[in-house]
Amino acid sequence: MAFTEAMGRWAEGQICAHYERQFGCRLPLHRPRSFREKLFARMVLLHRRRCRQYTLLSDKLAVRSYVCQTIGTQHLTTIAWAGRDPKAAPLERHREGGWIAKTNHGCGGHQPICEGDQLPLRMHLHQQLHQNYYWLALEAQYFHIQPQLYIERLVQGHRQPEPLNYRLWCFQGRVELIQVDDSSLFNPFYSPSWEPLELSYRHGIQSSYRCSTPPSLRLMVKLAEALAAPFGFVRVDMYNLGGRIVFGELTFTPLAGCLWLQPEAWDTVLGDWWPIEALV
Repeated sequence: MAFTEAMGRWAEGQICAHYERQFGCRLPLHRPRSFREKLFARMVLLHRRRCRQYTLLSDKLAVRSYVCQTIGTQHLTTIAWAGRDPKAAPLERHREGGWIAKTNHGCGGHQPICEGDQLPLRMHLHQQLHQNYYWLALEAQYFHIQPQLYIERLVQGHRQPEPLNYRLWCFQGRVELIQVDDSSLFNPFYSPSWEPLELSYRHGIQSSYRCSTPPSLRLMVKLAEALAAPFGFVRVDMYNLGGRIVFGELTFTPLAGCLWLQPEAWDTVLGDWWPIEALV
C-alpha cells in the first residue's frame, strides 16, 4: 500500500488535532520550541519528507546492519531464524535454552518460547504479522516496515531476571540523559555521569529509589553517541550485562510525543538541546 500525499495531509491534521486534545493548545508547527512540540513536528515532517532512513532504523532487523557498521557485531543479540511464515518458524527447536519470538515492526507482542504445544504462539505471531504499528499513533517511520518474525536469544540468559533497559537520550550526538527502564512506572533519570535527576516523563509520577552505577558506563555512552551521531535527537536503548553492552533499538518519537515531563521546565531544556533545523 503506497503512502499517498492525501494520506500525509490527513495524518498531519490528525497529529495536530491530537496534540491540541492532549495539551489544550495548538501545535506551533512552524516554530516548535519545546521538546514535546518538536517531537510532534518531527512526526509531521516524517510524513512530508518520507525519510526512508527512519524506517530502516526503526525496523528491528534492518537496523542491525547500521549497528554492525557503526559499533560492531559484538553488541548485537543472537538471532537463530527470521522469516514471514509462522508455520515455518522452528519454535520446537528453541523451546529450551532461553529464546524469544518477536516481530520487527512494532512495540511489544514478543513472547518467550516455552515447552509444550506451539500452536497458540504461532497464532499469536500470525496476528502480530497482520498489524501495522503505524495506525496506533501515526508514526510515519513504521508505515513501510515489511513485517517479519524472528527468534532471538534472551539477552539475560535462560531463567534469569529480566535485565535493566538503559535508554540513552541523545541530542546532536551527545548523551544528555539516561533513563533506566526496570518495567516499573518510575523509570528514573540520570545524567551521563550518573547523577540522579529530578525528572519524570509521566504526569504525576516520580521515582522514589536509586539505581547503582552500571559497569562500563563510559563505554555505553560512547557507543550510544556513535549510533546517535547523524540525528538531532534519538533515544538509544541498550542492555548492560555486567559490562557487556548489547544494543536494543533506536526510538525517534518516544511515546509518540505524549510526554508529561515533570518538572515542566525540562520540556524547555530538552527542546533547547534539539535544534529546529535538525528535526529530521
